Amino acid sequence: MRTQSLLSCLASASTLLLATTASGQVLVEPGIAQTGALHVGDNAYATLSDGGFVAFDGQVFARHDANGAQVQVYDTLPAPVFSSFVVIDDAELFAYAGESSNGDIFSIDLTAGSVTTLANLSFNFAMAFDATPGLAYVSASLGGFGFGNDIVRLDLANGVTSNLAHVAGPSGPLSCDDAGNLYFVTVYDGVNWPPPLEEQELVFWTDAQLDSGAPLTEADATVLTTDIDGSSSLLFDDHSQTLFLTNTNGDGFAQEILQVAASHGGVLGSVGEAYTWIQNLELWNTNDAVMAPYQPAGSTLFVNNIDFGDLTRDRVALEPLRAQATWTGPGSAGGPATVTVTAGVPGGSASIMLARSSFLSGSEHEFGLGNGLPGLLMVDTDDIWRRTQPLPLDANGDLTLDYTQPAGWSGALVFQALLYDENGSTSGTSSFVVNN
Repeated sequence: MRTQSLLSCLASASTLLLATTASGQVLVEPGIAQTGALHVGDNAYATLSDGGFVAFDGQVFARHDANGAQVQVYDTLPAPVFSSFVVIDDAELFAYAGESSNGDIFSIDLTAGSVTTLANLSFNFAMAFDATPGLAYVSASLGGFGFGNDIVRLDLANGVTSNLAHVAGPSGPLSCDDAGNLYFVTVYDGVNWPPPLEEQELVFWTDAQLDSGAPLTEADATVLTTDIDGSSSLLFDDHSQTLFLTNTNGDGFAQEILQVAASHGGVLGSVGEAYTWIQNLELWNTNDAVMAPYQPAGSTLFVNNIDFGDLTRDRVALEPLRAQATWTGPGSAGGPATVTVTAGVPGGSASIMLARSSFLSGSEHEFGLGNGLPGLLMVDTDDIWRRTQPLPLDANGDLTLDYTQPAGWSGALVFQALLYDENGSTSGTSSFVVNN
């Protein structure tokens, strides 16, 4: 299922893996890989399941293929305006685009190829679908500059709007979870530049509050996370029950993509950062995989990386990078053998678990890592035969374990590493490997 909208700023670069795109540098945390970058041009856009995207550059509504080439123009406005967002419904039947010059919100019928004006909300900034089909929330400054931000519910069938909440400051990003709770990042309400660091908050209103009809304010919201610098984009992931947000600032520090637990607001970590501007987070899951460090493949987080110096805009793809276990050794005669773990936690440790391969099933068994994210094991925990004490991983997150394999044991054993970070907290598991 698609979730859409789109740790420290002083973290040492020695703890990061460096990847390069055409628009400068993107730093990904250990356990995360950058798997691609696509030029998207000067567009607000939203990604389709085929890897293409629907774009609005402020005048032209268009569809692009997975290589970025324009393949269809839906409509063209008579004069350019400032585009604010594009979102696509899960069925990919309609896209919705906003512009902040006049405040229009457009409905794009992706089947018929037509564009109609759905509503008008001054200075609209972001839109998120409600858990109730056919409804969405829009963040907009209805009173204009200096008069705060409004949260508006929008009926996608007829364009009817309902004002639900008002908060101080300019418009901020928002996202809705699968229970109908609405999350919002506050924006600095002042004139100083750069804005002060660590003064913004991630808050939410419950579905019941939003449906009550009572006018809501920031005082009615529950504060989930404090010390946010600012944010351009926010999204809720129903697979991991976490939120991703861009932690952005104007001080020249790195712009981060933070992962926050929706249940308690704890910052689980950063999956990436850049010294360019990042926005427009999107998440795609092709299976039950979770987007987090050291998880299996199947989840992709897209972020729009803008390099104003090079005048380039890329949709950068980030995916989990799972540690790998491999085995080398003798055949049935027995002899020296080695289990190798690569791409684990740099400077952390790993416990090598051993079980009989006859206990392997069609899928890995899930257990909790203690931070709300899942870990995966090759066998049920009761079937783990032995495990080593935590062994140190080197600066690359690698280790080797040598042992002597008895004759006749080829193919009878399976190995897997349980990963710990430098503080001893469980971080995930490696892939598993059979001894043949």
